[in-house]
Amino acid sequence: MSTLPAGSIQYLTDDSQVQKIILNQGHGELAHNHSTLSCHYEIFLQGQSTPIDSTRFRNAPLWVKLGDGKVINGLELILSTMCVGEIAEGLCTSVYGYGKKGLPNRIPSDATLRIVVELLSVWESPNSPRQCIELALAYKNQGNTFFKSGLLNEALDAYEKVNSCIKRAEECTDKDRMELDALGIAASSNSSACYIKLKEWTKVIEICEKVISLDPTNIKAYYRLGQAYLETKEYEQGISSVKQGLKHSPSDTSMKALLSQLQQKEAQWLKSRKALYKNMFA
Repeated sequence: MSTLPAGSIQYLTDDSQVQKIILNQGHGELAHNHSTLSCHYEIFLQGQSTPIDSTRFRNAPLWVKLGDGKVINGLELILSTMCVGEIAEGLCTSVYGYGKKGLPNRIPSDATLRIVVELLSVWESPNSPRQCIELALAYKNQGNTFFKSGLLNEALDAYEKVNSCIKRAEECTDKDRMELDALGIAASSNSSACYIKLKEWTKVIEICEKVISLDPTNIKAYYRLGQAYLETKEYEQGISSVKQGLKHSPSDTSMKALLSQLQQKEAQWLKSRKALYKNMFA
């Protein structure tokens, strides 16, 4: 592996397959294993100037807990040696990147990667309701960014972290509890949108029913529930769900259109059933 350009090179592994130089010294808190941190990163194939992945392009920092295995080992090793405010550049071989398989259509096999990272913040663990709210909000925003980029599994993981933050919050004021509940509902609702794209209708139904139990006026949840019942051909349940939603938003044109679609499908199904029975007893 070619080494990095001028600068004081640090070798982060015994086999020298992960290297790092500091481009800008930081002066904040040092990252530790199991720290939750936010960073901007850009990943390049070695010798190329256009990133194959960039949080700056998405305009949303990455929030990650070190040690969770959610990022490649090379990036995690670099982050674990940084302090807040530091900007570093690293190289890692495929052993600490995407391996012999790479990523289809993006990263070739055995690719060496160049990574530029800026560490923005470090949390050892949220230790107050307000910190839980701030971290939950950051994860929700990260999930939204992943969703818009089509990274559905990553979005689902971020939304699940919102719920983990909420569970850690204790001794909340009424205001803090309301904010946490709202974040939890939003994260669950957004998760259902991911499962719609993944066509996992049972999960959509499960999540939307949960959202409605927490927020009976959530129109998106009624609509998505109706969509899921349409796909699973449970037309009666779908009609009931959409009608319930229309009680809260009688002029919603999308809901009305979905109701009409469900009613038409139910009518067609009933007609086919009648024809089947008629033929059976003819």
